Amino acid sequence: MVTDLVDAPGGRVTVRMGQQVAGVPVLAGSISVQLDARRNVLATAGELLGASELSTDPTVPADAAVAEAAKVTARAHKIDGSDVITSDPTLAVYDPALLGGPGVRGARLVWSVEATGVGSEGPFRQFVLIDAHSGAVALDFDQMAHGRDRKNCDDNNVRTAAPNCKSTGPVIRSEGGAVTGITDADAAYDFAGDTYDFFFDRFGRDSLDDAGMTLYSETRFCYTNTNTACPYNNAFWNGDQMTYGAGYALADDVVGHELSHGVTEFTSGLFYYYQSGAINESLSDVFGELVDLTNGARNDSAGFVGPW
Repeated sequence: MVTDLVDAPGGRVTVRMGQQVAGVPVLAGSISVQLDARRNVLATAGELLGASELSTDPTVPADAAVAEAAKVTARAHKIDGSDVITSDPTLAVYDPALLGGPGVRGARLVWSVEATGVGSEGPFRQFVLIDAHSGAVALDFDQMAHGRDRKNCDDNNVRTAAPNCKSTGPVIRSEGGAVTGITDADAAYDFAGDTYDFFFDRFGRDSLDDAGMTLYSETRFCYTNTNTACPYNNAFWNGDQMTYGAGYALADDVVGHELSHGVTEFTSGLFYYYQSGAINESLSDVFGELVDLTNGARNDSAGFVGPW
């Protein structure tokens, strides 16, 4: 099944095809084919699941899978299960061999659930697979990636339950608006623009999703959970917006790095896990540094490490 069609300069096109078993998608089972302007094959890449007689009719109810996913996540992040927010479960076919991680090889039907919230060490996006026949946990890991329509919020180091610039704001600076005088907020705004321009000028890409996605940035953020430091000592892209602890938005390569996680999420969709997770981080390292070296801001000297 064709999942994506991407046009490239010179008439080239990349076709991405996702594998299915009886209509159920295979996790990480995909092939990408690059064609030239005459539709000759230039390159192919990817992996597929071998022939399987797997039953795609689950015997474990969806609500039972969600409950188990919330339980596992709460234990991993040392919080109460009622504080875990779970997505609607979807069926998938999973074989550890395709993700490159440990585990008994062989295809199995799973319920896929994303669980989000704030744990003892900060936010999480737990990816949980529950075996749809046995009810056992097949896989779980945190895929939180620890970022020219820009909207910025600032929390002034006042503890907040969760990042909420996209949902409730308040927005203190929107695209084209005047500077706020808040150093962190204005830096996040400027460097988000530099990152947008980098991907647009070099790849013709319109924001992270190539569809004009608004770039939300929340600066000087701190969690209500007092187990986390305030000022918050990190920055992250959570799938919807960028969030920065005090000072982190002052580094253009940090902003470029985190927003590049969004580009990766909307393109190759690399799992934040084992080798694919390492590649995910490496791509952000590379693009963050490229933004840093091409935007003409801050200090680009070799080996320079703050203050910014």
